[in-house]
Amino acid sequence: MLALSFVNLGLLGGIGLASIPLIIHILNRRRYKVVQWAAMDFLLKAFKENRRRVRFEQLLLLLLRMVLVALLAFLLSRPKASSDELGGLLGRRIVHHVLLVDESGSMGESQGAGTSFGIARRFVVARLEAIAHTRPTDLVTLLRSSSEKPEIVARPVSLKLVADVKELLQHSTATPDRFRLPAVLDRVRQVLRSLEEGRKTDMTYLHLFSDLKAVDLTNDEGKLSDRILTGLRGLEPSKLLISRCGMTRSADLAVTSVNLRGAKCIRNQRAHFDVVVKNLGSTSSGEVEVGFTVDGRLRSARTVPSLAPNAEHIEAFRVRFTKAGSHWVEADLPRDRMPIDDRRALAVPVAQSAKALLVDGDPNDSEERAETFYLRIALDPTDDGSSGLAVTRIDENEVSGHEFSPFDVVALANVASLDDETVKRLSAFVQGGGGLLMFVGDQVEPDAWNHLFWRGGNGLLPAPLRELAGDMDNPDKVVLRPDPHPMFGDFQEELGRTLGFVNVGRYLSVGSEIDGVPEGNVPEGSEILMRLAHESGPPLWVEKPWGKGRVSLCLTTADVSWTPWASNPAYLIVARRAVDWMLRRDDLGPANCDARSAFRATFPAARYQGRVRLGPARDDPDADIERELTMTTTPAAPDTFVLEAAPNDAGRPWNTAGAMRLELETSDTTRENVFFTVSPWGLEGSPRTIAKRDLLEMLPKEIRDKTQFVDQKAQVDALSDEGEFWRGLVFAVLAGLVLESLLAWRFGRR
Repeated sequence: MLALSFVNLGLLGGIGLASIPLIIHILNRRRYKVVQWAAMDFLLKAFKENRRRVRFEQLLLLLLRMVLVALLAFLLSRPKASSDELGGLLGRRIVHHVLLVDESGSMGESQGAGTSFGIARRFVVARLEAIAHTRPTDLVTLLRSSSEKPEIVARPVSLKLVADVKELLQHSTATPDRFRLPAVLDRVRQVLRSLEEGRKTDMTYLHLFSDLKAVDLTNDEGKLSDRILTGLRGLEPSKLLISRCGMTRSADLAVTSVNLRGAKCIRNQRAHFDVVVKNLGSTSSGEVEVGFTVDGRLRSARTVPSLAPNAEHIEAFRVRFTKAGSHWVEADLPRDRMPIDDRRALAVPVAQSAKALLVDGDPNDSEERAETFYLRIALDPTDDGSSGLAVTRIDENEVSGHEFSPFDVVALANVASLDDETVKRLSAFVQGGGGLLMFVGDQVEPDAWNHLFWRGGNGLLPAPLRELAGDMDNPDKVVLRPDPHPMFGDFQEELGRTLGFVNVGRYLSVGSEIDGVPEGNVPEGSEILMRLAHESGPPLWVEKPWGKGRVSLCLTTADVSWTPWASNPAYLIVARRAVDWMLRRDDLGPANCDARSAFRATFPAARYQGRVRLGPARDDPDADIERELTMTTTPAAPDTFVLEAAPNDAGRPWNTAGAMRLELETSDTTRENVFFTVSPWGLEGSPRTIAKRDLLEMLPKEIRDKTQFVDQKAQVDALSDEGEFWRGLVFAVLAGLVLESLLAWRFGRR
């Protein structure tokens, strides 16, 4: 049965105007009088002979004019019909329904008693049920945004399919992954290309179930991402059906990152962590409490003040780890509607101690007179590493065969010269992240050091050496730079006062006209941290980054030969702060994964057994269930276990964010824990969504005309492929007018 719908249903009543030609015809028949006239007898006789033909012609024109008026009214009412309703006239068309479900972290937002993902789940099931009842011959493909492959590909719709999808989604939740719609559209295009010729369909309907977060869909200019537009144009969907899952919010406070301030964590030494709290909402936040826990215990709290929209607040926490090994910390905010960004964890390795190598260029039989004596005392007073820094001292003639990689920082004290190979290895050590502290002395020749370490600005030295300067009888005081520097941290003000009592008799000046560095200046990229005499005096301490590491140059001695500085408490502070500043930074990346990354590590096979148990670091009912993992060795490294902890399902992200625990069993059956974390994208909780009107304006016209927003009540109507056929009606009206004119002209000539 043909069923029609109308855009302008009220105008359909205009069909009644089709009676106007009939009324006019009837009225015209009553406008004349019968008058007897002899001259008309001949005409009357002729009329009676042609009466039937004339009446037929008049009725034909009358009927044609009535049909034209009815068609015009029908046209203005804008009728619509689908291929199914037209049935055999157009032939039944098979539609391929591609369902895209957003599984990003923001879909875990609370909505009443459920979540945005729960709304999406109900939308999908209702949509499939509507397809099964109204379009039983169509095909369905289901793709979750966090899956690399679709779970269902071009399956004929059926109640069994609906039950399978319901079961699949029932065990699915929002993940820590980000919603990357361009990548999802690429996967859809691959699916459509891979369909067999016999399974190709007439049309493709793209169904999107998402909370439509602006951070996922727009670029920096607030427009729809070019990659999304390219993906939609490449798919050319017959319809784009969008179902919004969730409501717009104006507020969200998030922990966007937890950062280790220093280079590494060391046992019994204070570690500083910065917790970044950001207001992602469009309204100011109130005061809240941010908590900080260590290994799931020892929670401390700070108050975060009210934040304006898009404002950040950094809260510092200090921690002292009493045991070396793997640990984790976590910052938390009061739970709100967007739980994905209320917590953020960080896994950190804690070392027994950092390691420093001191190279003494002027050793002495008397330890107190050695060049590195005071430096060693400043770095490790008890000589047992309990200060957090284990110091190894060697003479200049031992350095050529010494390996630098086990150390975090190397100090050269009055070293006259090194061979080229050692300089090359030392440069690689610093570029790889190590620190280098250089002290000059009476054995240092500026030209020789410039040749070894300056190399025209391409070497380790932060500045070219010039000549010996200063007067032991008229020393200059040390002046700390006035603006803050991370090397000094909280000690800068106190250190500046203390250094005012330190005098330096001799030093090496810097500068090279040949290299374009005026005397007393340093090249671009280097910084002067201390000067002599006054704030614009000769440099005393210069530093620069070099690759991933840093180099500091002290232009006087590490002992008391040129300055009594070593007898001042400021020497202890500067030496230790300089070494801490230059320590090789621990790479925390491998132990702190994003939503899709796997944790990989190696362990000595002689110490551990191959069984590992993976589970959440804290008791979390929403976290992955615990499961067993097995470490393996490789033929290339039979003495080393390789462990990979990946999400449970291949091609999928982790189900939850937070700290995870790996429980290893040692050869003597004791257990050790290794921690890693899974973190969402920092802006995942951004509450701003794209309004329906704004999204339609962002779409190009050819896609906008095919786009429809679908709510829970319009599931069936959205599936209809009906369309207006007004073009055909226009041609029918025009053809009728031409035919009426031709017939009226033809009949009138007779």
